[in-house]
Amino acid sequence: MPLCGICAVYSGGKLYCEKCEQSASLSSFVDKQSRQHSGTGMGALLEEGEKQAREAPVKQPEIRTDANERKDKILMVIVILCCVFIVVQISRSLGSGAVLSQQQIAAQEQTRNNIEACMLIFWEIAMQFSNGDTTLAPRHCPGSNMNLTISRDAGAVIVRHPQPATLGVSDIYVSSADPTPILVE
Repeated sequence: MPLCGICAVYSGGKLYCEKCEQSASLSSFVDKQSRQHSGTGMGALLEEGEKQAREAPVKQPEIRTDANERKDKILMVIVILCCVFIVVQISRSLGSGAVLSQQQIAAQEQTRNNIEACMLIFWEIAMQFSNGDTTLAPRHCPGSNMNLTISRDAGAVIVRHPQPATLGVSDIYVSSADPTPILVE
């Protein structure tokens, strides 16, 4: 019966599984004790042998192969690369700590508020589409004087922000085919 390197136990020059090795060492111990104590009762010897077999640590030989060492090296390289990636990301986030002026902070907050308000309008349109109503009145998002663009494609009505770059995004739209507003950064 084949044994893997984890289960294999070498004892007396022979290869055993863990249970068979315990049995073989118990048998060997009993034979040895029997020869030494030819007049002693066999029951006492068996009990002493079983006790020693239970208390003896099970020896597991460490069998290392080139494949195992290669796997360990690959795992170590992966761990190191992950650590380097994390350190770079932390450095990048800490390195971009340029102090913003009050005007810059206010402009960023205004842009976020405009995006939120615009997304609310797109959600209102999405609810209208969900209810089956595709008739739309002209609307525009805060911070933009241009009305939202309305187009049709394969029977679906698509409403899009005319200048999403003013909000710092690539696109904002909703379609009657899938009434979920989409914001593309």
